[in-house]
Amino acid sequence: MDHAPTVQVKRIAEDLDDQTEDSALVITGIKGRINRAVWGPLNRTIITAGEDATIRIWDSETGKLLKESDKDLGHQKTITSLSKSSDWSHFITGSLDKSAKLWDTRTLTLIKTYVTERPVNAVDISPTHHTEVVRMQ
Repeated sequence: MDHAPTVQVKRIAEDLDDQTEDSALVITGIKGRINRAVWGPLNRTIITAGEDATIRIWDSETGKLLKESDKDLGHQKTITSLSKSSDWSHFITGSLDKSAKLWDTRTLTLIKTYVTERPVNAVDISPTHHTEVVRMQ
């Protein structure tokens, strides 16, 4: 059975006996598998990335799409990894298009592109220094 990609936010009950299957929020309308979904600053947004090579920023209360990465400046193939800086001012994505990209979290502006010789399957930002780690397949 084929299911459309969704992001589902679940509330976790303090008492596990009170836990339900209900979703607090369901985000739909996404094309392709979602490989990464992370909370934005102050949990006001959710950032998703995946198979369609697009980064999207959603309102975490309403599920409304707030921003979407530029198709020309953004990744051209599946996004495999996403990691945020400790102060949440920026985040980095890795892709099968052989690049990693550093983004401004607030504006979704591309800051820098790192080009590699192979597809990128993991990225990270040091929590104590402004350095990025790119791991290739």
